[in-house]
Amino acid sequence: MCAKEARSKPSGRSIFGAAARSKEFFDHLEAHYRECKRKKVDIDAAVSVIDENGDVYDKGTAKVTDVSPTGAMLSSIKLKKESYPTKPFTIEMRMESSGYEGITFRCKPVRFVPEMGGIGVRFEEVYVDTEK
Repeated sequence: MCAKEARSKPSGRSIFGAAARSKEFFDHLEAHYRECKRKKVDIDAAVSVIDENGDVYDKGTAKVTDVSPTGAMLSSIKLKKESYPTKPFTIEMRMESSGYEGITFRCKPVRFVPEMGGIGVRFEEVYVDTEK
């Protein structure tokens, strides 16, 4: 018997039809796409753009609009130079509101979102200022 004959006919039933109606299915898809689910937030942050040599290229402010265990979306970014380096860079983001004061992240930019004036970032390191 050849492999073509061994295949069974599709039953016409789709497991996705039932699964698509469940909230867990969509949560799983979102978590898979993003690695982790994101939570909507509204946190003021101070940002520094760090060039590949470790020097501060520019400083400014941003809004953290959503966050997950692995990254965040920074929107409404306002920098003095209004530009980013053309070579690889990182972003240092220090939370400044909503009870998160003193938490700083070193982040890798993963995507630009021009319509929000923002950048999606992946966390690389976290620092907590215990003096506050």
